[in-house]
This record gives sequence, C-alpha cells and structure tokens, in this order.
Amino acid sequence: MTSTEVPAGVTVRLPNGWVEIDPRAADIAAELVRTARDVWGDRFDEALLRNAAVPVALELRRMAAGTDLLLAGAWAEAIGDGTTGTPLVLTASAVLAVSPPIAGLPAIRASLEREGLASLEVTSVDLPSGPALLASAVVRIDRPEWTESVPALLRRYFIPLPGTERVAVLSFTTPNTDLATEFGEVFAAVAESVRFQRATSGT
Repeated sequence: MTSTEVPAGVTVRLPNGWVEIDPRAADIAAELVRTARDVWGDRFDEALLRNAAVPVALELRRMAAGTDLLLAGAWAEAIGDGTTGTPLVLTASAVLAVSPPIAGLPAIRASLEREGLASLEVTSVDLPSGPALLASAVVRIDRPEWTESVPALLRRYFIPLPGTERVAVLSFTTPNTDLATEFGEVFAAVAESVRFQRATSGT
C-alpha cells in the first residue's frame, strides 16, 4: 500500500456576522434567505435578503463554468442615518472556487487583461498562503425587477494551490462602491485567512 498526495484542500475564514451558503443550491436567493434567518433572525426583510443574493448569484454564474465551487457567503448591515429614518444598507458577498489546471499566474493575468474591463486593475500580492494576483474592477449587477443596473466593486484573488496547476479563486462583490477602501480591507483580511491542507489517500 502506498500513499499519494491529492490536491490541497482550501479553507477560508469569513468574518463574524457573515452567512455561508451552499454554492450548488438550485435557488441561491432562497438558500440565502433560509440561512440568513438562522444567523440574523428577523433583522432584515425578505426583499432585502433577496437583493443581497443578487451579487452572489451573479458571481456564481460567472465562476460556474470549469471551476469547482466550494463556498459562498454574504453579509448585510443596515445603518440609520439619524435624519430621514431610511437606513443605509451595506452588503457584500464572497465566493470561493478552485480552477481547472492553468499555466500559472502570468496566464491568469493575460486572460484577465483580455476581458477588456475598462476599470480593471491587476496587481501582485503576497498572502500567508503564497504569492497571488488581485484583480479589481467595477461591474454592473441587475435583476429583472430592477429599473436599472447598479455598479458594484468586484475583487478577485487568484492563489496557486501548492504542488498543482490549479488556483483558488476568492471573489468578492459589494454594491457599496463609495466604501471601496473599507470593504477592500475586509476582503484582504479574508484572503489572508486562506489556507491549504494536504491529504493523503492509500492505493
């Protein structure tokens, strides 16, 4: 009997207050509403929760082809403005996936640049799990009942899995683009929590 290494597992730690949902769920909005009720109780109405699911569902559609989806998460908070009584709603989402084999970070950078997003910025970053690429852009998100699409900040970390030709893709989205700096710090902290575990299998 011999032991052979299998591709590294990937874990990530979401901040307190985030909910985790199954990215393979047939109805992401319903799954988020159900899970959020367990975690957040009745803090938000169902319409807000379903709106919060839009960036999650959009990013899952973007990443579904050719990747192994591992985790999806979401966060929401309502902050009163003290005058009108209409709260400012803050939301963010995260998706973790593993890519098919790819020819390293240079190939990923070239692929991102071919997408032609006007606001795209790609930078090299060093994470505790190793060197990675960070791609940032402003995209549009929408759903049928909305009168118009809204801008959203998209940030993706591409982190090579040790000993393989695959990468972990950690993607974040928030429609609160005016708080890009603050959300960027949260997203960076989550990316720094990524860890790989090697397992062995007997044959």
